[in-house]
Order: sequence, then structure tokens, then C-alpha cells
Amino acid sequence: MRIRNLGQLSPRALCIAQQLIAYVCCVSQATYARVPKSKRYTYIVRVTKKTRSLLCTFLLLLAIIYPSTPCVTSTSFAATITSRSIVLSNSAASATGVNYLVQFTTPSNIQSIIIEFCGDSPVIGTACDQTASNTTGLPSFAAASATFTNVSGLNNWSYLTSQWRLRFTKNTGSAVSAGSTVSFVIGNVANMHVARTFYARVYTYADTTYGGGSPYVSATNPGNYADGGGFALSTTTSFIISARVMESLIFCISGGAPGASCSGTSPPNVNLGHGSASILDSSQVDSATVYAQISTNAQSGAILDLKSGTLCAGLSNDGGGNCPITAQNNGSSPAVLAAGSGQFGVGVTGTSGLNAATKYDGSGGKSNYDSSTSTGVRSIYGDIVASSSAPLDSITASLKFSASASTATPAGIYATAIGAIATGTY
Repeated sequence: MRIRNLGQLSPRALCIAQQLIAYVCCVSQATYARVPKSKRYTYIVRVTKKTRSLLCTFLLLLAIIYPSTPCVTSTSFAATITSRSIVLSNSAASATGVNYLVQFTTPSNIQSIIIEFCGDSPVIGTACDQTASNTTGLPSFAAASATFTNVSGLNNWSYLTSQWRLRFTKNTGSAVSAGSTVSFVIGNVANMHVARTFYARVYTYADTTYGGGSPYVSATNPGNYADGGGFALSTTTSFIISARVMESLIFCISGGAPGASCSGTSPPNVNLGHGSASILDSSQVDSATVYAQISTNAQSGAILDLKSGTLCAGLSNDGGGNCPITAQNNGSSPAVLAAGSGQFGVGVTGTSGLNAATKYDGSGGKSNYDSSTSTGVRSIYGDIVASSSAPLDSITASLKFSASASTATPAGIYATAIGAIATGTY
């Protein structure tokens, strides 16, 4: 190939030629310097014949004519942005309302930033595939939805977004100084609908116009940027962890206060009376307490019912046919049972969400015992004495049973059977 004019060379070819000339120049100068002056022409001819190369002769002549030609070239590059990351608040494919936390340390003073997302490569200056839509390969940063929240470094900067390219520039705020940490959140992003790896590139600029006289044009021509860097990100297929929790109800009645989960219970035997012989008479009201504890995961809580095991609902001396000591039957409001009344009742004290029913509220020493067959203790399912509206964990209520004989109460041994029923509302 014969080159008639250096103008025929492209800039890249000319640059390579300059570097080659500089290299050969150094070698030629070193060799030529050792040849005696009287023989330098002969040396040139010999080399020319030996190499058969007009280029070599040209280079050697340059060594003679321009012995001081420098053999050094130089190239300058933008710095790489360090400590860079983009953190996703949700990496599941198809997730919406996702936050992208962008963080990096800038090597230079900067006044504008561009971040763009690519489907194929994070390498600056190469082609950036943005042909994929949100339904296939890239997240959506649509201007109508994405938001910008400064965390550190971009005070009073403005923000502009397109589908996959975001621009930030100093507005009334200050330039970011070299060595500063920049941190901001792009919110309300819609992840792509497939699980895949994708990429981002960041360019920072020393001016507010994204490169000044040589501004950003495209991914392959990012303009006169100060520093840059790449990111690799990925979305994943979300997965589901399932488990089954069974309905649970732990219930007990104890003569003493039970421990957690009904541990340490004792038989709820109730003996009403006073004195060494435990006699019930008209001189006073005698009482004894039993405890009901409920644990349940029922979301609407639980109810506690009492149901009488005797038809007459009071204290019977003939196995349940007759109750000379009658049920208190104070209607919907509890009352203090009077000495000598010949009645029997119960007052409930609830705790921590297991609350006493209004007509069985035992505060102030009150009690009641509704013996009706429709809603009272003789009804099919008994009478509600306490309830909760939420799950319970080892919650205990106290049930204080009270009675007093009248002066006309027949002598005998009195008893009644009571059933306690706990029901969870799931």
C-alpha cells in the first residue's frame, strides 16, 4: 500500500502511526548514534536494501533530521466512582412501589448526574440495550410515578426522569465536593415482570449541563463526564413460605391460681361455711373462690359460661329436685348478697382482657345467679359470666361463690353441680 498524503490517514491511524514513529525513532536514534559519521549514508542504504522498506528509510531520515523527537505519549481518563451501590427495597419481579437506594462516593466536584439502566452491560461508552419494555426486561421509572428523596449530598437539586434515564442537577443547592458520599432514593419504581440481571451506569459532571460544550448525547457518547461507574442488579422470583397453625384452646378450673398454660392446678372443691365445722348459717355470708384460666389463638377471643347441674339452680339438699337455698336471681345487675337471705350467687373478677359479664361483675363484693331457662345458668348452653374480644395467653379470672342460709333453711347437706364451658371465637 502506498500513502501519498498523510491526510489519507484517519485520526486513529494517524495516532497509531505517531506512536510507531516515536518507538522506531528511539531505536533508530540509539543505533544511528553508534555509526561513524563517515559511514552513516552507507548505513542508511544498507538498512534500506536489507529491509526493502521505504517506511524504515523514512523513519531513519527522521532520526537524522529530528534527533530530538520525543518518544513519549500521554492519555488522561475520568476517575471511577467508588463505594457505589443500588439497593432495592423489594427484588421480586413485578413488584411495584419499590425504592431504589443509590449510594456512591464522588472523586471530583460535581454539579450534575445521569443514571441510566441497561439490559445488557454496565460498561460506560458501549451500547446500552433499552429496547426492552417494563413487561420484559427493565424496571419502569416513568415520570408520572417515580419520586426522588435526597438522603445525603444533593440538597436542593432538581430531578428529571424518563423511562430508563434519570438526570439530577444542582438547582439552588451547592455543588458536591470531591470525596463526598451521595445518597438518594428513587421511589415508586415498578420492577420488570421477569426475574433477570440488569445494569446501571452513572456519570457525574463538573457543570450543570451534563458536560458543558460536550454534553451527554447517548450511552455511547456520554459527553465530557468527570467520573463514572457501573452497577449490576437483579430481580428474583418471589417465593411463598406457608405454614398451618391449628386452632388452640387451653382451659382449666382450679382451686388455686394456676400457672402459665394451666400448670400447677388443684381440684376446685368448694366448701361454703365458717367455723371449725364449716357451717353455713344465717349469721353471715360465706364465700370461696375458684379460678378459670383461658389461653386461645381465637382472633375474636373467647367466652366463659357457667351451667347449673341442678334443675333448681340453687343449693339442693335432695339431689337437685328442690333448692331451699335459692339462686340469687338479681336480674341483669349484680348485688351484694345479704346474710340470712337463703341465697346462692357468684361474682367474677376479670383480668387483662378477660372481662366479667355485666350481670356477674364481682366488684364491690357483688354477685348474681340467673336461673332462667332461656338465658341463665339453666339454659342449654349456660350463662356467659366472662368474655374477651382478642386472643388470650394464660389469662385468669376469679369466680367467687357466696351463700347464706336463712333462719328457715332446713338442716342438711347441700350441694350443686356447676359446669364451666370455654368457647373460642375464631
